[in-house]
Amino acid sequence: MRLVCAVVLFLVTVHGAYAGDDASGPTLYSVDLASPALARVYLLEAQKSAAQVQQDFTRKQLLDEIAAALAKTGDYDGALQIVHGIYPSGLEAFKEIGTGMVADDKVAEAKAMARRLPKESHSLLYFVATAQAQAGQVEAAIATANTIDALEVKREAMRNIAAAQVRAGNLSAARETYRNWPEPEPGPSETPAVLADRITAAMAEALVAKDFQAALKMASGVRSPQEKEETYFGIVFALIDTGDTAHAKVALSQLQEVAGHRVSYPMSYVLAKVGLMSEALETARAIQGPDPESSDAQAKALTTIAILRAERGDANAALKTVAEIGTHERKPRPMTEFLRHEALLSVARAQTNAGDSRGAIETVKGVPLSTLADSVLKDAVLFETAYAWAKAGEFSQALAVAKQMHKGQVGLVPCERADAMRTLAAIQAHMGDAVSAALWASSLPEAIDRTAAYLGIAEGLEGKRGLETQEFFLH
Repeated sequence: MRLVCAVVLFLVTVHGAYAGDDASGPTLYSVDLASPALARVYLLEAQKSAAQVQQDFTRKQLLDEIAAALAKTGDYDGALQIVHGIYPSGLEAFKEIGTGMVADDKVAEAKAMARRLPKESHSLLYFVATAQAQAGQVEAAIATANTIDALEVKREAMRNIAAAQVRAGNLSAARETYRNWPEPEPGPSETPAVLADRITAAMAEALVAKDFQAALKMASGVRSPQEKEETYFGIVFALIDTGDTAHAKVALSQLQEVAGHRVSYPMSYVLAKVGLMSEALETARAIQGPDPESSDAQAKALTTIAILRAERGDANAALKTVAEIGTHERKPRPMTEFLRHEALLSVARAQTNAGDSRGAIETVKGVPLSTLADSVLKDAVLFETAYAWAKAGEFSQALAVAKQMHKGQVGLVPCERADAMRTLAAIQAHMGDAVSAALWASSLPEAIDRTAAYLGIAEGLEGKRGLETQEFFLH
């Protein structure tokens, strides 16, 4: 039942988890459940836990994520306060602050914020200018970009603005914007011809969604073979991102003339995406050669086909596709085995997202933990199992599995367990049980895990439901 404007005393139980906290009783918050204030409560708890993370780099990464989540709730000042203490981190937070303030028509306030950030003002201004361009406010975006003092950052902002001009059909203005790109240190290879190719390539990629034929014509005019290949790839990816697989297939055919066999992997993906599974498999199977690169490309192609089959509810066909990985090798290489295991985990993720959590758990069993020497892959197996249990609403099982993962971090990189805690908490909160998620989050002994879990609760309340999409590495 939807609670509208209900003001309640919200209870977060903290079992003495924080060294400086009063462990004599729970913390009470007055919270409006119909507002983002409830998410902010959990972000405050996340911030408390993050302060206890010993490794400086990791602590700043977590605080950046917390600040970004806080900005999504509309608390831009609170997000900025966090960012002040984590320089030079803060990129995620700046993105959400800049994007959100443009959407809320608070550009003047955002620029005033930037003036209070002498070391990182260009990051915030970049995201403000980019958001303005995406909203069609091109002249305002140019004005904002011109206040950026870091030349590389300004160049990227101008590129985004020019792309917006192309999408709006203003090609002459876009060419002028591209020509005005600041070049901090032009090298000897950056001749006028090379720069002209870059402009043409960037415009072709930006134009493809609006005028496919015009984009292809532009791409064909790029003189540098390498730049032309990159341009066609950019067009293909742009079309795939928008779901225009019919045109993507046409663009791939032209790319094949330029790049040869290197397009077989993305071609198999596009064919599978449009439902031509037999052709997709035929294309993937044709990727053969004595070199490891060909074997890896075939494995990736078969993996993408298997994922798409699983997403469409055909788990058996997906698993048969995975079984083909490495069959052409006389003796499968360790990397081939690794890719096959990764493929099984990707299929399991697709099954979970398609509502078949039980099937996903069975699929994951195809990667036996006892034979895995790679601790990262072991954690990946446990992660997918925990994720499947959580999406099925079985949080006690999910948490028990997640706790078997490696804790803490390796060097500067936090272990996958923190991500698992964050994901499980987000799912449970989105399902309407943030209080139960907070109870187990408060009991986690590791500060990294506890921080991630509280952050996940806030994200779940703001709409995150889990890991609904998978990345396809097509290049």
